[in-house]
Amino acid sequence: MNSHIAIPTHIQFAIDRLKGAGYPVYIVGGAVRDFLLGLIPHDFDLATSASEEEIQELFHDCHFTNKNGLKHNTVSILVKKEMIEITSFRHTPFEEANIDNDLRHRDLTINAMAYDGEIHDPLGGKKDIEEKRISMGDDPQRIIVEDPLRILRALRFHVMLSFSIESETKKAMKSLAPLLRQVAEERILNELKTILIADDILDILLEYHEVFCAIFPDLAPTVNFDQHTHWHAHNLYEHIAHVVANVSPKFTLRLAALLHDNGKIKTISAERKDDGGYCYHFPKHPHVSFLMAEPELMRYHVPLLEANQILFLIRNHDNTIATSTKSVKKILARCSDCKGAEPLPLLRDLLELQCADHADHTILVEVPSEKIMEIAEIIVASRDAFALRDLDIDGNVMKNLGLEGKQIGEALHYALDGVIEERVENKRLALVQYVKEKFGLE
Repeated sequence: MNSHIAIPTHIQFAIDRLKGAGYPVYIVGGAVRDFLLGLIPHDFDLATSASEEEIQELFHDCHFTNKNGLKHNTVSILVKKEMIEITSFRHTPFEEANIDNDLRHRDLTINAMAYDGEIHDPLGGKKDIEEKRISMGDDPQRIIVEDPLRILRALRFHVMLSFSIESETKKAMKSLAPLLRQVAEERILNELKTILIADDILDILLEYHEVFCAIFPDLAPTVNFDQHTHWHAHNLYEHIAHVVANVSPKFTLRLAALLHDNGKIKTISAERKDDGGYCYHFPKHPHVSFLMAEPELMRYHVPLLEANQILFLIRNHDNTIATSTKSVKKILARCSDCKGAEPLPLLRDLLELQCADHADHTILVEVPSEKIMEIAEIIVASRDAFALRDLDIDGNVMKNLGLEGKQIGEALHYALDGVIEERVENKRLALVQYVKEKFGLE
C-alpha cells in the first residue's frame, strides 16, 4: 500500500492556510481509517490547535455552513464548493491541547488516528484494523460517558466492517447502556437504521439486549419472560429476536418485528391445564403492541410514512388471511388505508412478518403467502374493488343522501364491505340503495 494519503485540493488548501498561520493541523478519523482498510478515503476532517475563533478569522473569506458546530469546537466551511469540518483539538481543562490528547477523546481506536504526512496512532488503531477488532482503547467507560451514542457507533462499525468487539469495550457498552436515554433520539435512529439491517442481527440482539432495552424500554420485561405455551420454544425476547432475524434486512420490516410482541405481557390470560399446570394466551396483543409502539415511533421521529407502515404491520401481524378472493380483498382494503404505502408491497411485508413469526413456533403453521400474493396480484391487475377509491360512489354522494361527519366514512366502508362480500354490485345506483337501507334513508 502507498504510504501517503492522496489529499483532495480543497483539503490541501485548508491545510496550507492553517500551517501557513503557524497552526499544527492533521487529517483525522474516517480518511485515515479507510486508507488503512485499503479503501479510497472520502471523509476528510481536520483537527488543529487553532481555536474556533481563530479558524473563523483565518477563513474569513470562506462561507460558513454550520455555526451550530461551534458548541462541539467544530467549524464547517465551504472551500472550492466542498464542505470541510475543522475541529479544535479536543482536550479537558487539565490536558495540553495536542493531537495525542485529541485522539484520546475520539470514539474508537480505528477512528483515533491522525495523518500529517505520517500516521499518528497512539491508541493502536492500526493493530485493531489488522486484527479486525472494534475497541475503545484502555478506558471504554470514559469514552462512553463522554458520548453514550458511542455504544451504537461501535455496533454500527461492527456491522459495517464485520469486526469483533473487544471484551472490555463490550462490557462497558452493556453496563452503560442506560446512558443512551440521554442521547438525542434522531442520533439514535440514524445508527439503528444500519444496525437493524445487519446480517448477524440475531447475535446482536441476543448479545446486547441491554442496549435495545435502553432504546425501547418496553422490551425490558420481555427478557427471560417464559411464555408458558407449547407454541414457543424461546422466551419472549428470544422469540422477538428470531423474528427480526427471519425477515428481510429492511428497516421498517425489522423495526416492526422488534416491536410486534411488546404487548403480550399486558394481555396475559392464564389457562389451567389438566395436569395442574397452566399455559398463557395473549388475546388482542397485536393491538396493545400497536398502542405501545406508536409513541415510541413518534419519540424517535420515525418519518410518518414509515411509521404508518410499521404500525400497520404490528397491528395486523396475527391476522389470519385465507386463500380466498374475499379474504385477500379485505386485507388489501386494510393495506390501502395505510397512508403512503402501496397495497401489494405492504401485503408482501405483512406476509413475510407472519411467516417469520410462525417459523419460530414449535408447531409449524404454514402461512400460504405465495398463494395469497398470487390472488392479490390478480385482484389488483383486474382492478377489482378493494379500496374506498375503487367504489362507484364517494363522499359527495353520501352528503347528497343527507349523511354527515363520521356517518360518511361509516357508509363508505359499509358499501365497500358489501362489494367485497358480493352482497351488492359496485354500481352507483345499487350502492346508493344499499346505503339507504342501512341508514334508513328515503
